[in-house]
Amino acid sequence: MEVIYPKFGELYPVDFVDSELLEYLKSKGIITTQKLAGENLELVDLSNYCGYLGRNFKKLVIPGKLLPVLGVSEEDSPEKIAEAFNSFFDRFFLWVLKRLAELPLFTLNVASYDAVEDFGRERDIYKFFLLLNLKEELTQAIEVILHRPHRVLDVEEVLKPVSEVCEVDGAILEEALCHPERWVESGGKYLPTELIQPQYIESFDSPENRFVKAFLVEILDFIENWDESLRSLLLEVEDIVSFALNSDIFADLDLQPSPPAYSQVLQKRPGYRELFRFWSLFHSFFIPQWFEGLNIAFSLKSVSTLWEYYVLIKLLDVLKAEFGPYKVVSFGEIKKGRGESYEEITFEFPNGVRFYYQLERKSYSKSTWRSDFFLELNGRKIIFDAKFREFSNNRREVLQNMHYYKDGFCADWAIAITFSLAKVRGILYSPGEFCICKFNLFTQLAEILRFLEYSRYTGVGFLNFKLEV
Repeated sequence: MEVIYPKFGELYPVDFVDSELLEYLKSKGIITTQKLAGENLELVDLSNYCGYLGRNFKKLVIPGKLLPVLGVSEEDSPEKIAEAFNSFFDRFFLWVLKRLAELPLFTLNVASYDAVEDFGRERDIYKFFLLLNLKEELTQAIEVILHRPHRVLDVEEVLKPVSEVCEVDGAILEEALCHPERWVESGGKYLPTELIQPQYIESFDSPENRFVKAFLVEILDFIENWDESLRSLLLEVEDIVSFALNSDIFADLDLQPSPPAYSQVLQKRPGYRELFRFWSLFHSFFIPQWFEGLNIAFSLKSVSTLWEYYVLIKLLDVLKAEFGPYKVVSFGEIKKGRGESYEEITFEFPNGVRFYYQLERKSYSKSTWRSDFFLELNGRKIIFDAKFREFSNNRREVLQNMHYYKDGFCADWAIAITFSLAKVRGILYSPGEFCICKFNLFTQLAEILRFLEYSRYTGVGFLNFKLEV
């Protein structure tokens, strides 16, 4: 295990990064690379990255400023730092996952979102989120099945005395003729003492119930593979699935992993219908495109990627508290060249306030710009850009990017949302005024929004967000 503490301007050879992973991170703008003039050597800038890299993920890239948050220092062993980072990431990821599940934006309706085909292990995140997001529907479906399970009539052939015989046909008589030992003489005639009779038994052993049991076993195995902190989110699902599997309905059944073809029970019967739909979602290779970021964040433990989700949640919280509930008025996938794609989402608040996620527009020079967050507020255009980096060590680069965004979007303000342990909440800069406003840590974000809305100034700046998970 090796720990890398990246600094702005430092470049590293890319040979330790898997080529496919490198291309993905570059396409998403998470890392940048450059080639040395006159040499066939590609170098990578890791100053905007935090997480694992390298083949077999043996290199941990982590900003030095994050170490106090983890409770470690550079003097500690790489193994101890990695252990502290893993624990921190698990809490961070858990917080983001829980909050995303609460947003009305991230509800799973298969027909609502663009999808990508994904055959990798990262689909586990999609399955986990599916269980988390639809756990109430899943629980209700299982309860309905337990209350009104599908039954079938099994027929068994049993021998009964002639006095108890209710049904006689050719097959029964033919069977009796083959067994003369059950015949006796009576009044010069031979009569059977016993005849085969059909006995109808109500049973749960149907293809549909065997399929349901197989799916419930799969869900339980899936949940048990996660660590305790994440399993706790699915405790309700785990309890109802375990209860169902131990019930008289499913306890003695065999497993049938594939659904029975053309089953009317799975298509129409309450409980079974919903569970079959859930199975279809659970096994779909086409997953909503916006899971790609969560996938890469989980597989690499990439704090840099989670930071954008964190900022989105925090900004929506503040805007909702300030302007009232919002609705999602558009959600679409924008496809770019070389397989790149992203989501452009529009949130609308009362009084005409609009908040955009990954808005793309052309500037007056017809060049294309895309911001993380764009706010239209009382005629003011404000850009927020999530950057998981410490401002004081990256001041020139951060503010330079904000100048680019402000000019490209013709915005009033362009502000970076950075991570820091500093005692300053943020600073705004305006032409001719230099530093017009310096916020301390006690300044609420709502107050800053009001300042941006009503002040006559325009400019660039940064705001520090505390990482609270």
